[in-house]
Amino acid sequence: MASPTVRSATRNDAPALATLQEATLAEPQPELLSLGAEGALPCLVAVVDDGPVGYVLAVPDDDEWYVAELAVAADSRRSGVGTRLLEAVCDRAVRTGTGRVSLTARADDDRARAFYDAVGFSVERRLPDHYGPDDDPVDGLLFVRRVD
Repeated sequence: MASPTVRSATRNDAPALATLQEATLAEPQPELLSLGAEGALPCLVAVVDDGPVGYVLAVPDDDEWYVAELAVAADSRRSGVGTRLLEAVCDRAVRTGTGRVSLTARADDDRARAFYDAVGFSVERRLPDHYGPDDDPVDGLLFVRRVD
């Protein structure tokens, strides 16, 4: 696979990103993705051969950027797409003077934990009953990366 180009999402990306969101995320948030595609929230897209293969949606605050969604197409995983997207968010956080980037993942997802560890995030704390339905909750982990 060719190296992806990372750029800001546009309205034209919305259908492809919605398809990617639905195919890859356990708990997709279409309303949040719409805000990213409209430019109301930072949404970066990884593109290969003019088609999106991943995206990251972030929510900036005064002292932190929170990664609300990171989605990479199944056939593009383990090729650096997720790493490129997270690095782009970290770069933007640095440029805005923000001290850290955070995200959450399921505590039982060893693959996600290994990935976030590899790209410089560390677990700040456990989030009891953060994911899943109320009758079968799963703990989450809050990951943080200092970027200042």
